[in-house]
Amino acid sequence: MNAFDDLRSQIFALNGELESLEYNAARDKFSKIQKFFDEHLLSAEGFEQKTSNRELHDLHKKIEKKKPKTKLSLLKKKKAPQASQSLDTVKTSLEKKKEPETKVGERSSLHSLKGETKVYESSRNEDLVFQDFEDCTLSVKGSVGSLRIENMKNSKIFLEDSVLGAAMVRRCENCEFEIASRQLRIQNCKNTDFKIAVCSKVALEESDTLGFGVHPRLAQVSKEMKEENMVILENSHLEINDFEWPDTHTPSPNWKEI
Repeated sequence: MNAFDDLRSQIFALNGELESLEYNAARDKFSKIQKFFDEHLLSAEGFEQKTSNRELHDLHKKIEKKKPKTKLSLLKKKKAPQASQSLDTVKTSLEKKKEPETKVGERSSLHSLKGETKVYESSRNEDLVFQDFEDCTLSVKGSVGSLRIENMKNSKIFLEDSVLGAAMVRRCENCEFEIASRQLRIQNCKNTDFKIAVCSKVALEESDTLGFGVHPRLAQVSKEMKEENMVILENSHLEINDFEWPDTHTPSPNWKEI
């Protein structure tokens, strides 16, 4: 079985399990399938990549429909901890609530930042994860292996060099990004501008009010990619595959050129 058939088999299997799975369990399994795609099918032929993206997109939408809705009772002010509770118990409880939605493994990461300006020095093989920023500016120096950005508000992230693998940006609002990568997937973003240089069409899902422009260091990142036997698409900032707007004969209302 080749990688394309293996991926479709995994998607089919998870589709069959969805009814019996909790939301978080389904998301964990989907993340593993997404990782398999990133590792084995980023450079697939047009049909295989387009079919894979579509089936991953449809599966992701089904899983998100299982997300528990916030109950009104949860919005009520909670009572103060009783005096009988120890300070250690209260501290532990609060720390658990502050954990990011996506657990960070061995990847290098920055998360839970507010109102900060930072410069991050990366190494060539690092897999970077940036989560839960608000009102922040981050500059990343050096090329990296892969990139994941999620849960950002009013923030800016500028990668001075290239992402040699896949980049994922999701759940971001009122942000600005500069990214050069082999592949870029964007999910659940709005009011955000991207200045990009990519080697394959951008996969855009459930996002709107986005702007796409030319990467400000296009010549530099194109040279970096060429050294890795990869080629930046011509006018790659206009190569957007919007899954919410399958009509290729009319422009998508979800994004514009900047």
